[in-house]
Amino acid sequence: MFQLLKIRTFSDYISDVFQFLKLYGKHYFKNYLKFAFISILVSAVTIVIFSIFSSQIFSSFTSIIDTERNFVSKNTLLLILSMVILYIVGTYFITISLTFPLYYMKLISENPNEKPQLQTIRSLFRKDLKRMLRFGFLSVTLNIIVTLFFLLVAIYLIGGFIAFLFAPALFLLGLLFIIIFIVLIQFLTIWYIVTFFYYGNDHLSFFTAAKNAFKTYVKNFWTIIGANICMLIIVSTLYRIVTAIPFMLLKASLGITNLNFTILNPSISIIEKIITAILFCVSFLVYLLLYHFILIQNNLVYYSGSK
Repeated sequence: MFQLLKIRTFSDYISDVFQFLKLYGKHYFKNYLKFAFISILVSAVTIVIFSIFSSQIFSSFTSIIDTERNFVSKNTLLLILSMVILYIVGTYFITISLTFPLYYMKLISENPNEKPQLQTIRSLFRKDLKRMLRFGFLSVTLNIIVTLFFLLVAIYLIGGFIAFLFAPALFLLGLLFIIIFIVLIQFLTIWYIVTFFYYGNDHLSFFTAAKNAFKTYVKNFWTIIGANICMLIIVSTLYRIVTAIPFMLLKASLGITNLNFTILNPSISIIEKIITAILFCVSFLVYLLLYHFILIQNNLVYYSGSK
């Protein structure tokens, strides 16, 4: 029997994730794919379409004089519509991805001796759908604002880091700023996820849930963020092993020298386009499944804070 409600140490936040997956992993991921299949499919297609638009925008910027390729001026409405669709699909997809581990582990906490049933999870999701979507829309909007801010900060840090390379005395200071930046991103990511689990499990308002998540987080700041960074490294390593090595072997066996996601590039053959699309979908799915390691870990943060 898996114990959710307990005080966890640094090693517990890592080992308990794998203990949970050992007991429930096969059942968990099988039901997640059934629960989120349509959402995953729509998200993948939307990303592909938006990537095509983005490549066209880039080409228009690189050849402004050529009016034939000025995609932005000719398709402004379509571009805005695609961004709105991406926003809506992204919100629903994030909501789906976060609610499944929330309900799954909540049902385990209520009945540890029985594996959660998909029908029960769907029933809970339909019951809370409006409330979860409100959180999704608010959080996605805040994420866009925060992402734009951190993008500007990242550009500044990269420029500063390059400048520091030419000033050895300031190199360590620049490196310190980059480390702080990485820790801050992890802090906000964990805070956001744990906020959702407080919001969903305890039926709190968004800001009350955020306050409770913050209190839980800061009580064991270095323990939680250290375990989260370790899990992120594990997930990244597994992702590279599962995707990069097989894909490199596939490229070599087919004699493909330039495999990238530029579907509209006329110099790429049909076979390369099909293989690129397939590899993107496989990579996307693998990343989603592995990211649940982090979601499960942060749900354990909630249950440890509730102890």
